[in-house]
Amino acid sequence: CEWDLEVLDDLHCLDPQALTWTQHTCSGDPPGARWGHATVNVSGRAYLFGGQTGPFPSSCTNDLFVLDFSSPSACEWTAVDASSPPSKRTNAGMAQVG
Repeated sequence: CEWDLEVLDDLHCLDPQALTWTQHTCSGDPPGARWGHATVNVSGRAYLFGGQTGPFPSSCTNDLFVLDFSSPSACEWTAVDASSPPSKRTNAGMAQVG
C-alpha cells in the first residue's frame, strides 16, 4: 500500500467458508470514515473504538460504536455513550475477557 490513502467508511464481510468478501450497507448511526480503530466481536456484535478520522494527532477519537449483525439478513450501527472512556487513541487493540 502507498501512504497517500483515502479514509473510508465502508464495511466488507468475509465468508470464511467460501473465502469471499461482500460489501454491506447497514442501518442506524454508523461511525464516520476512519482508520486505525480497534474492533472486537462479542456474541453477534462488533464493537468499534477510536481510530483516526484524518491527519495525526488532531483527528484521534475515543468514540464507541456497536454493529449488531446477530440477524443474518440485517445489520445495524449504534453509537454508544460509554462512561469514562479511555483517552483518544489510534492503532490500539481490544479483546473479549471472560
